[in-house]
Amino acid sequence: MTQKKGLREQFKTNTKFESEGVDFVISDTEKIRIRRHGGTNSVKIAQAQAKFSKPYIGRIKSQEMTQSDITKIVAKVFVECSVIGWEGITEENGTPMEFNFDNAVKLMCELPDLLNTLMVYAENMENFKDAPEVDNSELGNS
Repeated sequence: MTQKKGLREQFKTNTKFESEGVDFVISDTEKIRIRRHGGTNSVKIAQAQAKFSKPYIGRIKSQEMTQSDITKIVAKVFVECSVIGWEGITEENGTPMEFNFDNAVKLMCELPDLLNTLMVYAENMENFKDAPEVDNSELGNS
C-alpha cells in the first residue's frame, strides 16, 4: 500500500524560490529565470494587470480587443511580475539579446507559445518547492 503525502508535503512551497525565481532551462545554453506567477506574488500580479490594462479600457468595454492586444497585456504583466532575467537568449540573427523589460515583452509577443509555456510553468506550485532547477529542454516538442 502506498502512503500518500501529507498536507504540507503536498502544498508547501519554498517562498524564496517563489520570489527569487527558478531557472526554466531551454537548452544547454539558454535559460530564463522566473518567479512564481501566483502564490506570494499575487498582489503584484493584480497591480500589474490593472496598470497594463488601463490604456485598453475603452477597447475592453467595447469588446474591440485584438489577439495582439491581449497577448501584449499578458506579456507585460508576466514579464513585470515573473521574468527576472535570462542567459543565452539571442535575436533571430544570433546576436545576444540583452535582458530588459522591452526585449522580454518583444520576445514573448513574438513567441506566444513560449509565453504560454512559461506561464503554465510559473503557475505550477510544484516548480517552486525544493527543486530549484529543472531541465525543460524536452518541453514544447510535441
